[in-house]
Amino acid sequence: MTIPPGSTAVCTSVFDTRNRYGLQEKQILLVTDIKKTPYIDLRMTGTLLRAIEYSPAVVRFENVMPDGSVSATITATNLLAEAVTMESATTTIEGLEVEVVAGDQEAARSWTIQLKSNAPLAVGQISGMLKLNFSTGTVDIPVVGDVAPIVQATPEQIQFSSTSSGEVKRMAMLRSGDGRVFDLLSAELKDAVGTVSLKKLSEGKWQLSLSVQAESVASGAAVEVKTSLESQSLIRIPLVK
Repeated sequence: MTIPPGSTAVCTSVFDTRNRYGLQEKQILLVTDIKKTPYIDLRMTGTLLRAIEYSPAVVRFENVMPDGSVSATITATNLLAEAVTMESATTTIEGLEVEVVAGDQEAARSWTIQLKSNAPLAVGQISGMLKLNFSTGTVDIPVVGDVAPIVQATPEQIQFSSTSSGEVKRMAMLRSGDGRVFDLLSAELKDAVGTVSLKKLSEGKWQLSLSVQAESVASGAAVEVKTSLESQSLIRIPLVK
């Protein structure tokens, strides 16, 4: 761009077209007193690097049992010329703990972090963050996964028709997801009137037979089964009408 002698150009604004790490682009608008080009639109591009690079970008746990042990290793590297301090490392997920197992503290160039279980994990989805707090700011690394129940119920909920009346019979199966042996200690209906009987079909497989008065099935009704497993001592199968 050439501005003729005696002319003026005033920068009126700068726009950020991206606001995250990676390729950056800025737009600069110049207002001039040149009749042919009263406005000049300039663009600047570049790459904004993270102060801390880390791997993996997402921590994933798969095929996890509530009482199983899990662990993952995360590495973090300082990309800045100056030294950086790791102030703390924590996780938002109950049942997991964080330990910095290696780190060049004097030069503050790299760290190795281990995320591992320290208590039984809740059945369901794992969704939370590993938070690495550095002197330059906080790095949040997503932690995701699924924790499958040790004993799985089929069906997951027992259906009753809204028009059902009188005594209705239903069955459900309970089986071990990893083949382990377990016992059922008791079973009872909650917010419903009827009976439940238990039958052991094989090691790690049980049958529940329900006889329920359909009119008595209330909102929140379920059959609750107590097991011999410490990490899954109670199984709740909803009754849905």
